[in-house]
Amino acid sequence: KFRLKGYENAEKVILAGSFNKWNRDAFQLTKGENGWEITLQLRPDVYQYKFIVDDEWIEDPANPSKTEYEFGGYNSLIEVQTNVHFKLYGFHEAEHVILAGDFNDWSESNCEMIKTEKGWTYSVRLTGGKYHYKFIVDGVWMTDPYNKVREYDGHGNINSVRMVR
Repeated sequence: KFRLKGYENAEKVILAGSFNKWNRDAFQLTKGENGWEITLQLRPDVYQYKFIVDDEWIEDPANPSKTEYEFGGYNSLIEVQTNVHFKLYGFHEAEHVILAGDFNDWSESNCEMIKTEKGWTYSVRLTGGKYHYKFIVDGVWMTDPYNKVREYDGHGNINSVRMVR
């Protein structure tokens, strides 16, 4: 949900960004009691955007997350995340299972998995993209035996790969 407070006297407010190729006609906001708003369903990713208030492009004043753009000035940033569920089936005799990956700087303690009837599980919020990961089962690092998508990491290691879209 994108909201722009104020601008009661504006005639038209548009939302444009990297999610719609900066189309200045696609997403017109609706005027409400507290300002303007629109709800979009976006895939997990990091997007840049601006509001167009009566043909004037402005950053989102309520969002401190910004990035400099090539023509000078700033675009607002929004990071859309989704819950990603990692599962390791089996390993019922294991004492501790950790999920480690590039999304948590390969932490050996940060993402302790939860034991279930079928194995182990852990959920983490991620933006869209490609992620490398491994499981640490009682101190032993291993790729995901149920995920055949693997890549070298450039340091001599093979990791499991998870795509988030």
